[in-house]
Parts: sequence; structure tokens; C-alpha cells
Amino acid sequence: MHMTEGVENDSEIHAALLLYKANALRRLNLKEAARDILTKTLRRKKNRSDDLLRALWYDRALVYEDLGQHKRARSELEKPCPLQAVLCRSPGL
Repeated sequence: MHMTEGVENDSEIHAALLLYKANALRRLNLKEAARDILTKTLRRKKNRSDDLLRALWYDRALVYEDLGQHKRARSELEKPCPLQAVLCRSPGL
């Protein structure tokens, strides 16, 4: 945990580190702290892979479930990834 102190959401690598930190916090039963880190990390989606975004949304859904916020958890799992959203808007598909 101490190794991730001061890590900002500057790149995809940093976002992945924050994902691991949030996962560790959730396992330590620090649900609100995990939610806050995931929410902060998800504010920046540009230049993030769909796989990373899916992992962040999935982990945040797990946190919402743990917090008893079942509707929010479900909405996290229903979010389309940016590439998926672009393909759905493409004419002829």
C-alpha cells in the first residue's frame, strides 16, 4: 500500500496500479476508500484500454455490492466501453 502513495492517474500504468490499490483496500474492508479511488481513476477514460476500463467498472460494482448499493452495482456492469459505444453508433451496423 505504501508503494502506491502519491500515484496519480497520469497513464494507463498508473490507473492499473490504482486498480490494485482499490482492490487491496476492498479486501481490507475499507470499502469507501476503494470506491473513492476507483471513481477518481474512472474520471479519465481517454487513452485507457477497454479491458482496463472494464476491470475498473467491475471492481467498483463489487464495492457497490459490498456497500449494499445494488442498483449502482448493476449500472456499473451495464456500461459500454468506449470502443463498443463507437461501433454501436457506426452507420450500417
